[in-house]
Amino acid sequence: MKFVSNTSLLIIAGVHKAGTTSLFKYLSSHSRINPSTVKETHFFTPIRFGNTPDKIENYWKQFSPSNTHLWNLEASPSYFYGGEKLAHTLKHELNADIKTIIILRDPSKRFISFFNHGKYILEIDPATTLNQHIIDSKNACYTKLEDTRVSRGIREGFYIDYIKAWTNTFQNNNKIIFFEDLVSNPQAIVDDIFDWLGLETEIIKGLNEVENKTARYKNKFIHSISIKINATLSSFFIKQPTIKKQLRRVYRLINNKEGESQDYSSEKQLLDSIYKEKNQELKEYLIKNNLCKKLPDWLL
Repeated sequence: MKFVSNTSLLIIAGVHKAGTTSLFKYLSSHSRINPSTVKETHFFTPIRFGNTPDKIENYWKQFSPSNTHLWNLEASPSYFYGGEKLAHTLKHELNADIKTIIILRDPSKRFISFFNHGKYILEIDPATTLNQHIIDSKNACYTKLEDTRVSRGIREGFYIDYIKAWTNTFQNNNKIIFFEDLVSNPQAIVDDIFDWLGLETEIIKGLNEVENKTARYKNKFIHSISIKINATLSSFFIKQPTIKKQLRRVYRLINNKEGESQDYSSEKQLLDSIYKEKNQELKEYLIKNNLCKKLPDWLL
């Protein structure tokens, strides 16, 4: 039996380390948008790994009841990689008016950010070098997909392998955004989305604040505790962003570690060579189907 929602649904479906947290925060600030209690519900992520998600009617429990909002919003970037089956499930099982957003970022830079973030959240051994992680992740592309940074790392940058499922399933109800544009002019991106959703433009505070930014830490124990607190109170922090901002400022004063940025130029070149062919396929597909107004530098 299908559960019927009277509120439309906007899903930021991809990709990892491409500004999905920041965009979720910006859009959540609109008075007519109702964000999920946690940013990444991961409700349909099991489909990506060949598993069955929970009962569809339980999906709507991810949102607070509301009579004043026109759109529900969630952001689970893992959805992008679930392909046609996941996109089809969203469209045909949720029984709601659905629009989706895909944010694409230079896959080489995305991989480096994904690697650094993996270290920051203690999912990658601190002794692992970026070069070794690239090699391991590239080799893992020839094995069965697993929910690990090594298995997912390289293949998550092969955007052309996944994007057709979303453009074909949702067509004009799918919007492609480039990370580089979101960073350079977030107000224009947000205004365009509001117009696409049929909402009045509102002034959004904190458009220049970066969410989910990777940093370095001094004490591993303090850092691990902060990760657990953030995960446990994520729904509270969505409703109380000022408190999160204050706590984050205190944490950074106590445990952030200053240091020079690392030179990854040789690793970037290696990644560029890995992604060159897939990027060219993506470029041709976007142009042929008129799916974007302007290409970013990494696709030129």
